[in-house]
Amino acid sequence: SQAARVDDRFTTMARLLLGYEELCAAFGRQEIFVVVVATLLHAVALWGSAGVFVLAERLKLFEMYRLPRDAAHLRAEHPSNLALNKSARQDAVIGTLVIVPVVVAGVSPLIRYSGMSVCGPLPPARKWLLDIALQIVGCDALFYWIHRTLHHPLLYRTLHKKHHEFRATTIWASEHFGEVDFVLNVLPGVIPALLLGAH
Repeated sequence: SQAARVDDRFTTMARLLLGYEELCAAFGRQEIFVVVVATLLHAVALWGSAGVFVLAERLKLFEMYRLPRDAAHLRAEHPSNLALNKSARQDAVIGTLVIVPVVVAGVSPLIRYSGMSVCGPLPPARKWLLDIALQIVGCDALFYWIHRTLHHPLLYRTLHKKHHEFRATTIWASEHFGEVDFVLNVLPGVIPALLLGAH
């Protein structure tokens, strides 16, 4: 059928563009490949998007759209906010280079159990496009409920308060976590793929 031919062409194009089968084979073990790819994806997404906002701020782009910050403690250049930004950047480095790889390595034994095929051929395009859409919805829902749960008074005090130390919102505020809180923010990106047995 025409849909199957389009599916095959799309899948073949994706396989060639990604070159993932050759890369996966080069790593020898799919678990190592998964850890490396997940870490790189996290790094590119986080640091790439943060870079765009930092560049926009440095070049004074979109100044007319900024919220007015009349109180000194709400301004980005306030010493307490500069210190928080520095701390949050350090949290982001630790999260990217330590926490993400450790969490993904920790759940990687579940990959085989869930039926995920990491290094095998891509399934038909309709399947993996649907999986991506469901993973986005699943990740968003899990993230929301985990974050909401962390606002329970007991959990907030012990795990989540650090995240809300910022008064002047910056791109780095999104990564200002303790280690446990960071793990709980990584899991929503992993669990849907495992539950779906996605590629």
